[in-house]
Amino acid sequence: MRYIFFSLLLLNLGYFGFGQMQEVNQPPSQVAVAYPDGTQSLYLLSENAQGGTTNSARQQASRVINRPVRGDKDTAEEATCLAIGPFTNLFSGQSVAEQLAALEVESELRAVDRGTGESDFRVLIPPTNSLQEAFRKLRELKSRNIDSYVITQGPDAPGISLGVFSTREAAANAQAQRLREGYTTIIVEIPRLAREFWIFGKNGRGLVIEPALWRSLVSQDQALEQRLMVCPDQAST
Repeated sequence: MRYIFFSLLLLNLGYFGFGQMQEVNQPPSQVAVAYPDGTQSLYLLSENAQGGTTNSARQQASRVINRPVRGDKDTAEEATCLAIGPFTNLFSGQSVAEQLAALEVESELRAVDRGTGESDFRVLIPPTNSLQEAFRKLRELKSRNIDSYVITQGPDAPGISLGVFSTREAAANAQAQRLREGYTTIIVEIPRLAREFWIFGKNGRGLVIEPALWRSLVSQDQALEQRLMVCPDQAST
């Protein structure tokens, strides 16, 4: 009996140890995070519990995307600040901004939008008297299978978009179709914007980069340049 008891005890201890090893070796769970620009990144749940670094990076990305500045203002008429860039995507800009922060260089990454000289054209039911009225109209349009959505921000709010078209002719054809269905619309020109990312000094000041640091940054990305640009606090959209 004694031998049977000790044999069962050893088997249980072995099974418990094996289970613990499996839990230790199991990779951490991953969660997909969608940024405002539609890109996705993966972060570890364990990172989320260790100091909130990942949350901070996501919040910073959200601020950059949602606070673009216009980069095509006349620099002769506005105050200018020295900035470095361009970065074609948010993440490469964040990487350099983090390097600067580690060296105690105060900076901030900003999205910079420039007009391309081309436009799209939106067919629009003009803004209604209230958002509630706009959503009532939207339900009516949806019931007739007319693709539409309420614009909640900007000068066209609270209007209802009935589609965005690449040419004025296509927009005019859609406008005529909506008129036959009983809806009076207008066509609004939407300038196309190209977006880059630039690093400015903290709080919109000019960025000061030591020559040795600049050489190091350029060695990582030879497309980088230093350029005088309209200060972000004067170029916000």
